[in-house]
Parts: sequence; structure tokens; C-alpha cells
Amino acid sequence: MSDTVEQIKSRLDIVDVVSGYVKVQKAGANYKARCPFHNEKTPSFHLSPERQSWHCFGCNKGGDMFSFVQEIEGIDFVEALRILAGKAGVQMQQRRPEDEKITSQRQALLAVAELSAKFFEKQLWNSNAGAKALAYLRERGMTDDTIRAWHLGWAPNDWRALTGFLTEQNHQPASIVGAGMAVQKKPTTYNLQATSSIYDRFRSRIMFPICDANGQVIGFTGRVFGAEVAVDGEPLAKYVNTPQTAIYDKGRVLYGLDKAKGEMRSKDACLLVEGNVDAVMSWQAGARHAVATSGTALTPHQLRMLGRYSANLDFCFDTDEAGKTATRRGIGLALAQSFNVRILTIQDRECKDPADYVQKYGVRWNEVVASSKPALQFYYDEAVASFNPASVQAKKFVIASLGPLIRRLTSRVEQGHWVGQLATLLRADQRAVEADIATVKDDIAGYDRQADEETTNDKQQTTSPEPLDTTSQELLALMVRQPSLAAQLTEYADQLDARVAAVVVDPAMLEKTYDGEHRHLIDVAVIRANELWQEYTPEQLEVHMATLVNRIRERRVRVLRAGVELEIRQADAAKDAPRLQELVAKFQDYTTQLNQLQNIQSPINPS
Repeated sequence: MSDTVEQIKSRLDIVDVVSGYVKVQKAGANYKARCPFHNEKTPSFHLSPERQSWHCFGCNKGGDMFSFVQEIEGIDFVEALRILAGKAGVQMQQRRPEDEKITSQRQALLAVAELSAKFFEKQLWNSNAGAKALAYLRERGMTDDTIRAWHLGWAPNDWRALTGFLTEQNHQPASIVGAGMAVQKKPTTYNLQATSSIYDRFRSRIMFPICDANGQVIGFTGRVFGAEVAVDGEPLAKYVNTPQTAIYDKGRVLYGLDKAKGEMRSKDACLLVEGNVDAVMSWQAGARHAVATSGTALTPHQLRMLGRYSANLDFCFDTDEAGKTATRRGIGLALAQSFNVRILTIQDRECKDPADYVQKYGVRWNEVVASSKPALQFYYDEAVASFNPASVQAKKFVIASLGPLIRRLTSRVEQGHWVGQLATLLRADQRAVEADIATVKDDIAGYDRQADEETTNDKQQTTSPEPLDTTSQELLALMVRQPSLAAQLTEYADQLDARVAAVVVDPAMLEKTYDGEHRHLIDVAVIRANELWQEYTPEQLEVHMATLVNRIRERRVRVLRAGVELEIRQADAAKDAPRLQELVAKFQDYTTQLNQLQNIQSPINPS
């Protein structure tokens, strides 16, 4: 496996790998981006082409290209190796039995999902019942090219059509159930014995395969239509989704992301719609940066996924009350994650969603997309349209409507702007408006709790070592840039972080052939050194090292003086005059040393 890893490293560059997920920009010898693993507005995620490593100074995660793919895809090392091997054109070596055991279950589920998608697609194009579903899709305005591009399919009205097919292809019942494609029969009142019998989860439905960001099928949405709303006299739910499985988590997936991510990055924008058909029809009309929540509530993790590609987010959910509520809650969450949020409005009342509009007007959908309005402006205009300046209740309603969204703005300037706008509209003192906004009931607070829970879970998954303090980071970065500077720190090794002291004692650790915790720390130091001192001369670096040494000396003197101060209080309490006189003199000496050290200024400011 080590040979495979080395081959991948020789063929792939970490900048190319990361830029496939995150928009990066050049920053001296490094590259930087907004971190995909936590919420931030100012980029703190750095890439070092020299070390082929990455590190975020905000959340302290970091590593190489393999750890990045593991983290961003939520997979193990072996799976990340498989993905990168595919990108590099490297043939995977035969894996050890223990490695096979780790990934065999996941691979079995993925194989079931992929084969199920092919089965459904064949049923759509080659069966009599599928022909009816195909006709329905065409009536909705979908072209055959679109249907084929999205691999839409048809699940027959049969209890064992799919399970029988998968079984014939040597897939085990446990894998078929585990992938969410079948349901295990439960014991009944008349038969209390457990049963191994399984039956198809999806029947008599148009099937929408759901893929991960790499295009791998992981789940499905099944939709009924027309006469199929009732089968065998029994009403059917309009939509059925794959349940939670080892490969599918609805809160961590966005329908169409595999097709939209490139366009999202190039347009620097994302169009968020509610339903699968909305995403498909938007794509057909030319707005190919659209993704769908598939009718589920938008989650913090989904927003972080979108943030990898763009900070600009357009909402266009259904115009019914449920859609309006979902839009408002999603906008509140997106604003808190520093997105630039806009809203699309469909003016035609006959069209309740993007799919309806594209069916009726085709490519004119792009004009609607281009006419989006900033979220706060949208809600402000909406409030103004029905506002009665003589009504106290109307004023309260405006505050209740806009207040929770204004509170979520991460920019104080933006907050101040909208508070001022409201104060003018309501003819009220700005401070009074601010006070009311601070206390108004938050109608989307539940999303905040969800975000907190997910952030906590993400932090628990962080495996990077404890970060160094700023001084220690700079010391290590200076030694990386100029190893001879380590000699200046030898006298103060006992005052340093143990990990920095280890490098001072053994500067050979700065070489590229090392492993363990220090590998990560030195990778970070390289990024830091390139960020701060790429263009600095050896003389300038030496001056700054001297400044840091003075900082260490100052820290040591402060500790010593604090100890003397404690002894002075003890001597004073004991009425020990000679001892007190001696300690006061020592205290004054340390104070003089501190003053001298504080007056030493570096002519270099690396920040």
C-alpha cells in the first residue's frame, strides 16, 4: 500500500486535489481558502505546495491530501486512497485482509445502490409501466437528454422485482436491506418467528438517484404520479426517500451537487431549490448551479458543503406556506454562516416552483435567477408593502419579522444599516429599535441549536494535535526558514513548549524525513514561514528571532518577580524586616529588567 501512496503523491498535487472541493487563491508561496470544516468569513485555511500539506489556523485541522479527502468526504483512509488513486490513474495494490474487512460492507452497499439505479433506468425505458412514467416526465417538460443525464428510472409495482434482480446478481439480503433498497419482513401476530424474507422498498415510483459529490449513487427519492397515487386501492405517499444508511445521510447530502459543483465554482454562486424536479428542470433551462434539499430541512452541514464552492447563495423554495417557512429558516442559518443570501421570487401565480416555471417559460428561468434580491431587502420590501405607520401592531410585526434575521448578520456594519432602515421606517429612535431586536422572540432558534450540536460533533471528530501558542508557532516557523537560529534558543529550552524545545535540542527534526506529531507541527510552521517571511533576508529573520528571545526572557522574569512578590507578602506577615528588605531589592531588580526588555523593539513587523 505504501507504494500506491507514493505513486499517488508523485502524480497529484495537493493544490489540485483541494481546489476540486474548495475555491483557493494564491497567497505568496502558499494558497489559502475559506475553511470547509468550520464557519468563517476570513480565510484561515492554508495550503503548502512545498510540503504538500494543509492546515486551518481557525479550527486547527490539518494534514496531507489523504486526510483532507477523508475529512471532507467523511470516509476512511482506504476509501480516500481509492478516490485519489482513481484521480491519479494509479492501479490499487491488493489490500490486506484487514483493510478489505474495513471497506467491504461499504463497498457492498455502494454496489447495490449503483446496480439498483441501472435497474430502475432500464425499467423506465424498456417496460410498459415505465413508458407511462416516461410520458409523464415528458409532459412535465423534461427532454429525453435531461432524463438520461440524470439517470431517472422507474420502480415497478412489484414486491420483489428489484430484490429478485439483486439476488440473482449475487448480492446478499443484508446488503440490499443495508443500502435501503429493501425492507425486512417483521414477525406478525400470527407468526412470531423472525423471518429472512425481504421486499422492495420502492414500488410504482419514478426514481431519482441521489449521488455524493463524486457522482457515486448512495440513495434514492421515489415519486408517485397520476393514477399511480393509488396502487391496489391503497393511497401512496407522494415521496419516499432512502432511510438513513451507512452510505446515505439525508442531512449531509444535496441532490445534484455532483452536477452543479463545477458551475457553482465558476459562477461563484449557488441556487438552492426545494425539490429534485426543480433542480433537474433548472439544469435543463441552463441554470446549472442548482441543488435541492430534496424536501428536507436545510442543515448546517449542507451549508458548509455549499460554502466550499461559493459564499453566494440564492434561495428559491416553493411559494406555499411550508416553502416560505423553510426559506426563512434556511436564510437565518445561512446568514449566521456568513453567506451572502439572496431570494428569487416567481411572479407567475400559476407557477408554485421552479419546475412549473421552466415547464411554462423554458430558458426565461435564467432571467428570474438573475433578478434575485438580497434577503434582508426582500423581507424589508415585503414589510413596507403592507406597513401601516399608524399601527403599533404593524410596527411590532416588522420588528418580529426582520429582527431575528438582522441578529444573524455577522457584519456589524450590515446590522447597523438595517437597524437604521427600520428606525426610519418606524419613525423610532435607533436605540429603541436595537433594544427591541435584541429581545424579540426568535422564530428560527431551533436551527441554532442544531448548528451548535453539529459544530460540537465536528469538534469531537478533530484529531489534530493541540495547537502551539503564537510565540511558539513563530519560533518554529523561524527555525524552518533558517535552522541556524535554533542556537539562540538553547539557553531557554526549559522555558519553551516541549514540542518546540525538542526541535531546539535536535534541529535535524526540521528535515523532511520525520513522522509523528512533529510532522504536523512542522508542516504548519512551513505554512506560517511562507506566509510571514518569504521575502525576508537572513539578517531580518535574526533580528526577529532576537525579539522573540526577549519575549521569552520577559516571560521568565515576570514569573520570577511574581514569586518574589509572594515571598514579600509572607515576610511582611511574619514581620521579618531584614528578609523583607532583601526581597524588595530583588523585586526592584526584576522590575528594572522588565522595563529594559519592554523597551527593546523589533524593526520588523511580520504581521
